Amino acid sequence: MDIVERFIDAWNRRDLDAVLALVGEDFEYVNPPNAIEPGTRTGTEGVTIVLTKQWDGLADAQLEIAHTHEHEDQLVTETQLSRGMPDSTVRLEVLALMRWTFEGDRLVRCEVLGAGSSFNDARGEAGIG
Repeated sequence: MDIVERFIDAWNRRDLDAVLALVGEDFEYVNPPNAIEPGTRTGTEGVTIVLTKQWDGLADAQLEIAHTHEHEDQLVTETQLSRGMPDSTVRLEVLALMRWTFEGDRLVRCEVLGAGSSFNDARGEAGIG
């Protein structure tokens, strides 16, 4: 859990170096087809591309873990993404389900299973009731 919290903290601070310190060349970041940067990206170069596009497209967005579910070498987090709306004080909030895979104490994969309108379906597919 600690490594996931550090990853999300670094994401919230837009600290690419801190994220890269947590992943290796075999790391995979998997986004659904409707994401800002869809598909699977591998290694430090791949995660750099994904995060840069997310940070550019989501401006002041912040991630927060709402719930966690442990499954053997994986952790599934229910996260809340919030961001400001242009020219407004209103914040938009979207739920996302993310699966984190480990080998020992090393983070090797992050997969966004569903977000927004696909969040509940993703919970069902992940066996979270």
